[in-house]
Amino acid sequence: MAVFLVQARQEKAAYHLLTWLQQQISQPDIAAHAKHLQFFGPMPAAMPKRANQYRVQIQLQHPSRSHLQIICRQLCWLLEQHSESKKLRWSLDIDPQEL
Repeated sequence: MAVFLVQARQEKAAYHLLTWLQQQISQPDIAAHAKHLQFFGPMPAAMPKRANQYRVQIQLQHPSRSHLQIICRQLCWLLEQHSESKKLRWSLDIDPQEL
């Protein structure tokens, strides 16, 4: 399992970035590894607001750990290229202990 978490002062901005990220999964270079991928979200994190920041997440699950790592690596690269990601705080947690 992997969890992308976005923190933003405006909840709409966090949802917008994660919705965009979810749409990127259908790109051919990612879709080739995403056949059995399950994703949940975007949805509020366990603590939806902390320190005046909204927290929104998307969860990814894949039966193959290597495919999940490839997908996450490609999604991280896409996030780093996205102009809005520089204005928000985002993180990736692989095998999170808490949800």
